[in-house]
Amino acid sequence: MRKGIEFWVYSGAHIGFGAACLTFLTLELTGHTSRHFYYILFTGGATAALYTGHRLIGRARMGEVKQPESRFEFVARYLNFIRLACLAWMALTLFALVYLWDVNLMLWLLPGAIIAGLYVLPVFPGRRRLRDFGWGKILLIGISWGWLTAFVPLLILSDSSVQLSLFHGIDRMAFVILLTIPFDIRDMTIDRASGLINLPARIGPVGIRQLALRLCLIVAFCSGLTAFHYLQPSYVIAMTLISLSMMFLIRKSYQQQDDLYFSGGIDGLMMAVLLLFLLLNVFL
Repeated sequence: MRKGIEFWVYSGAHIGFGAACLTFLTLELTGHTSRHFYYILFTGGATAALYTGHRLIGRARMGEVKQPESRFEFVARYLNFIRLACLAWMALTLFALVYLWDVNLMLWLLPGAIIAGLYVLPVFPGRRRLRDFGWGKILLIGISWGWLTAFVPLLILSDSSVQLSLFHGIDRMAFVILLTIPFDIRDMTIDRASGLINLPARIGPVGIRQLALRLCLIVAFCSGLTAFHYLQPSYVIAMTLISLSMMFLIRKSYQQQDDLYFSGGIDGLMMAVLLLFLLLNVFL
């Protein structure tokens, strides 16, 4: 059972499906989900390709850090499988782009795509990536996800106002940053060994809890505006409840060693928020 879960998670399928779920959630608010199937496919495939590439690059750089990490050991054992998975996700992304191709849409996608690419690719001096430049990496992740899974689909695909799309993008950005904090907690030791001081190491557990609470308030406020506009109270309830659950999960992250808690459980909340939204819609 565990091996099957590891294949699902480390093949990129889990995080890709999570990105697709968040994009689906945004488009479901507007009733345009079926019209934009290929955009959902694109965000899922591109995210899976990016994260499998990130795992491969991360594994290659582990020689610089003398610390065993179970997720890197898994990547090492199944390196060829993960390489094939990465190629398959790239092919799926290109397939979706063929159907999506529109110059205006491509231009709008560029900012988020560039940030995501530079976060993973070692193109800076010393083979560094954006994630290697300090604690701001979780902000970059939040901006990229907020842009691609919320702001662009609402503004460009659903013709919503700039103001509403911006608040929705901030809502998604804050939510993704909340989900990313446990990963920075997990990586504190290995980041420190690489010469990086990430956010949890910089501000400590008390600072992290205060930040998480503020992010929950941002999610509640911004998702409330979106829910009010689309008459979807289930949206603000689902987003707020899942965000508040992160207060407990972030605290628990300091005692966790199993990477599946993070890459499986925390990332799984992207599916959970969509499922909760759909269930609440049945009753509200």
